[in-house]
Formats: sequence, structure tokens, C-alpha cells
Amino acid sequence: MDLQTRLKDARLKRGLTQEQVAAILDVTGATVSRWESGSLPLPAYDQLVSWGEAVGLRLQMVVSEPNDPVELL
Repeated sequence: MDLQTRLKDARLKRGLTQEQVAAILDVTGATVSRWESGSLPLPAYDQLVSWGEAVGLRLQMVVSEPNDPVELL
């Protein structure tokens, strides 16, 4: 599972919209959509950490091996 899919799956499990995550990261919902689809490179490290925290993923989970299961905090 790639990083974009991990973040999207965790967002959906938390019941968050792309717009809610975007508000936390101070970007647009379209930007989150493009990150999740892979049409835009992933954000800078600090935003990536904030995104992970917003959807309940520890940094270790965000950057762990692609086939590791995703567990929410």
C-alpha cells in the first residue's frame, strides 16, 4: 500500500473529509485530493506529519513499509 493510499484510508476510517484535512494543513481540498490521487507530489515533511496526526497515524506508520497494515491510534 503506497503512502497516499495509507493516508486516504486512515482519513476515511476517521470519518474526515478532504476539506477537513485541508483546513488542518492550511491547503485546499483540491490539494488533498491531488495528494491522495498521486497527481501532486506529497507535501513537505511538516505537513506530512500534521496530516498523519490528523488522521491518527504516527509518523512511524506514515513512513513504514508499504505492506505493513495500517492501525489507527
